[in-house]
Amino acid sequence: MTRKRHTEEQIIAVLKDAQAGIGVPELCRKHGISDATFYKWRAKYAGLEVSDVQRLRQLEDENHRKKLVGPKAKRAAAQWSTERFGLSQRRVCRLLALDRQTLRYRHRRHEDEALRTRVREIAEHKRRYGCPRIYVRLRREGWRVNHKKVERIYYRDEGLSLRRRRRKKLTAVPRVALPRPTQPGRCYALDFVHDRLVTGRRYKCLTMTDLCSKEVPVIEVDVSIGGARVCRIFDRLFLTRPLPETPWITAPNSQGPRWMPGRHSTACSSALFTREVQNAFVESFNGKFRDECLNEHWFLTLQEAQLVIEAWR
Repeated sequence: MTRKRHTEEQIIAVLKDAQAGIGVPELCRKHGISDATFYKWRAKYAGLEVSDVQRLRQLEDENHRKKLVGPKAKRAAAQWSTERFGLSQRRVCRLLALDRQTLRYRHRRHEDEALRTRVREIAEHKRRYGCPRIYVRLRREGWRVNHKKVERIYYRDEGLSLRRRRRKKLTAVPRVALPRPTQPGRCYALDFVHDRLVTGRRYKCLTMTDLCSKEVPVIEVDVSIGGARVCRIFDRLFLTRPLPETPWITAPNSQGPRWMPGRHSTACSSALFTREVQNAFVESFNGKFRDECLNEHWFLTLQEAQLVIEAWR
């Protein structure tokens, strides 16, 4: 890197001599500079003191060190420089490598106070909802907003974030695409979710979800849920909804035979119990159920657990 022949302090001294009445040709001959160089110095440093030049040098160093590549940061630095030193916009933009149109730009974005308030309310009410699920919730409520705007409000404006819980690393197995139902009420997935009360007593939750509509018709909570109890749940459930022609009940393979007692229900009479690895549909719901409900509450009694879980469903 070439060394500068003249420092900023020397340039200020030359300009002060010119203001004192010394002619430009004489100054150029004395300091060994051309007329064009003198006029460039006057365009850049006219009206500045040595302390002001040092401050500008610090701003340039910070610009190179901190990489003020954002328009917002450069506009703030340019406005401060014009107010502090009384420089023109053209000179400040040249110092900060900022386009003048960027400096004069005024955003036309509408205020999003109502949207920001709603995002904050959803995040406070649903503490395990991240940005994607909040966006889906807003679209269902009728907000005409895209995911990029929701992400900007969620992360940058509101400073929200979701603490991710580390998942257990499982053995890698070949992934096979599972068949997906095309109509609601054709296929149901069931599984058990276990938890404990404050006293240490174990209880289980029978979760059931429709693989097409993602509806959760029932979550049965009790200390023990046997095969006859499951069949009674099916009989009670399908009294108010049409019975599938060929019901397909996805359940763990080890649980399937115990759900087929001697006096089974109509829904279980022709049900197809699949392997445990094909129960990934309900496992996704179980993860959300445990994350948003079971991990968020501290149940004292079984009755309290039944009421809170039913309200969450």
